[in-house]
Amino acid sequence: MLDNCFQAIRRLIAPISRRVRAIHIKAGVAEIELSPVSDTSFTRAQDEWELRHEIWLLAGEEAYRAKDGGRRLQELQVPEVQAVENYLAENPEMRRWVECNIKAGTCAAAVAELRNKRRQFRLARLREIGELQRRKTNPEFDWMRQVGQRR
Repeated sequence: MLDNCFQAIRRLIAPISRRVRAIHIKAGVAEIELSPVSDTSFTRAQDEWELRHEIWLLAGEEAYRAKDGGRRLQELQVPEVQAVENYLAENPEMRRWVECNIKAGTCAAAVAELRNKRRQFRLARLREIGELQRRKTNPEFDWMRQVGQRR
């Protein structure tokens, strides 16, 4: 449980932590000095790659949930860059959103937003599965479950 908490915190802080240059603590107040982000920096390119990777993961989840999921998952069986471009070609609003974040240099925030969106989708699916009524089991077969639990 605690490991999951640390992993969630690490995922949220990772995009920002790469830019931390110094931490100043004066009178109990912490000030964080961030390095400036240039348009040609490696960090910006890495943030853009992370954003495109999150788009690829989102495309996979949408394909899995679709009625024609088999066909859509087959379309994702190409290199990741090509799969993302195909997905963005099919979804012009998402393409505009990605391009705006790349131009503004807010890819790290966009990655956090997409991860949060994927987490909400996952929780909604789990709630939906939990609300389904489970099929009642025949009590005559309880002995089989007991045998399986002894191992």
